[in-house]
This record gives sequence, structure tokens and C-alpha cells, in this order.
Amino acid sequence: MSRAARVNVAVAANAEKWIFHHPSDRPLNFAAVALPAHPKLATELVREWVDDDSNRHQLHATVWRL
Repeated sequence: MSRAARVNVAVAANAEKWIFHHPSDRPLNFAAVALPAHPKLATELVREWVDDDSNRHQLHATVWRL
């Protein structure tokens, strides 16, 4: 794989939504391009408890998931 192709794959793998290029270019049109899955932001329940006054509490964490 050429250096330009490696750079294009690195940019594409880290792009949020868009890759800009000239209409006559095909930056990702080469053999064996496998882009990794982009992680998604998710909320995960870490802990749940009831206090002495019978109030229910939850602790959540924000994590990246593939």
C-alpha cells in the first residue's frame, strides 16, 4: 500500500462524518480498504442503591463502545 493510501485510510478511520476530496479523485477506491468501526458513545449503569430515606439512586458512566 502506498504512503498516500495509508494516509487516506488513517484519515478515513478517524473521520467523524465526512472526507473531502476533489470530484475526480477516488481517495478510498483502492483494493483491501477495511475501515475500523467507529466507536459510539453509550451510558452504562455502574451502581444502583436506595438510601435511608427510601430514595432510589443510580450512578451512570459514559463510555465509548464499538
